[in-house]
Amino acid sequence: MTAKLREFHGAARYKDLVATPAEARDLRRAVDAGTVVKHGPGLYALPNADLAVVAARHFGGRLTAESALACLPGFDTGSRREIHVEVPRNCSATRPKKLSGIPVVVHRHSAGIRPDPFDPPVVPVARALAQMLRGRKLAMAIVAVDQALNRGLVTREDIAAEFARNEPRLRRWALENSHPRAASPLETLARLVLALSGVQYEVNPHIEGVGFVDLLVEGWIVIETDGFAYHSDRVAFQNDRRRDRELQQRGYVVFRFTRDEIMADAWIVARAVERALRGRPRAALPMGAA
Repeated sequence: MTAKLREFHGAARYKDLVATPAEARDLRRAVDAGTVVKHGPGLYALPNADLAVVAARHFGGRLTAESALACLPGFDTGSRREIHVEVPRNCSATRPKKLSGIPVVVHRHSAGIRPDPFDPPVVPVARALAQMLRGRKLAMAIVAVDQALNRGLVTREDIAAEFARNEPRLRRWALENSHPRAASPLETLARLVLALSGVQYEVNPHIEGVGFVDLLVEGWIVIETDGFAYHSDRVAFQNDRRRDRELQQRGYVVFRFTRDEIMADAWIVARAVERALRGRPRAALPMGAA
């Protein structure tokens, strides 16, 4: 029975697992032995099954939004605080909206389908991203879109194709302001506040003698976002200081922001840029820009 559950990606309904009296006996023995866990009426899973997959089987739907993206190797969706499941629009979905204490958000979709139990219960990446853009956490949705574009998983056109004809303008603006060259979530958040501020910026431009920088504002303000993973050792620290000196010698103003600063208040980037722009008239492009 455990082998069959593995074929079903760890969780399945009783009607898909059991076709004969012998299989029914095997299932009961597996539950008694603890090698299979019963999650409510008619739903069974392996003990180590992903709860998101269990939730998808529970509702007869597919994972969407950040729950779908979390199934991709190395995809950063932040902490999983809720599970998102897409079901057909005509599905009643009246079951309890929690699983093992985790809230389950049910999304009805006109193109929703009940997945084959042998298929992974996950919507396509473009639809998952479109669903995220419809949510309340728009900045985090754009972070996810940037990651997907950067990895070549989708195009903006793929995501736009999932939008309704009358999709609100804010969601279309969010998609238009995603960027395939964004290198990190911190960079995305910094870029968004700059876009909302109305300043001109470039993403990951190359500066001669320095290399690529995160953001270049109005041709002379460099924004660098320092995630702990890439700036925590002595060599990285020294290299950052060298780059800063090279930039300053070429006439650039450099602002560095830590992960904690940006995650607490991304507008710190816009405020620093605003002060710099007020304090210095628009100058000629610094030497060494490419």
